[in-house]
Amino acid sequence: MKRFLPLLIISMLLLCSCTSNSDFQPIKIEYDTERIKSLEEDIEFDGYSLFLDELHMAEYTVIESDKMDTPYPILEGDATYLKLETEGVINIYEYDHAKSLYEGIYSIHNNGYSIDVIKKEKIVSGIEISWAAKPNFYLFKNLIVLYVGQDEDFIKFLDSITDEKITQ
Repeated sequence: MKRFLPLLIISMLLLCSCTSNSDFQPIKIEYDTERIKSLEEDIEFDGYSLFLDELHMAEYTVIESDKMDTPYPILEGDATYLKLETEGVINIYEYDHAKSLYEGIYSIHNNGYSIDVIKKEKIVSGIEISWAAKPNFYLFKNLIVLYVGQDEDFIKFLDSITDEKITQ
């Protein structure tokens, strides 16, 4: 048995290395040029200030922070973290270029629990996320807004002010 133990360990290591993600082939993104052109119209807006104005006009109180609770932001945009005084968190990803905003939208799966990692116009990997509540992703001007919470009134509010709901 002692003779076979090193052989068994080496076999297990080889098997594990063969089933790793090294076989994954990057997937080239199909860019929708019309969609990117329409996003360019909103890039000029200061979406972040407009979003905060909408929150304040609706009398929502938020606590603002430059730091995210997660060590790695899930999207490429400049990230800001807001906490609602009532319940839930809002992550805001701000974009300066329509193409990168398009990639951010493109990377989010319909359910919001899967996000593709895009590098050099290709999907290079994907991540599965276990949220504390159902994730709701929205497009607002040059922002991708993520609300994680269960406040149905706030979700209806976001549905009414945003340009598009990315997740279902």
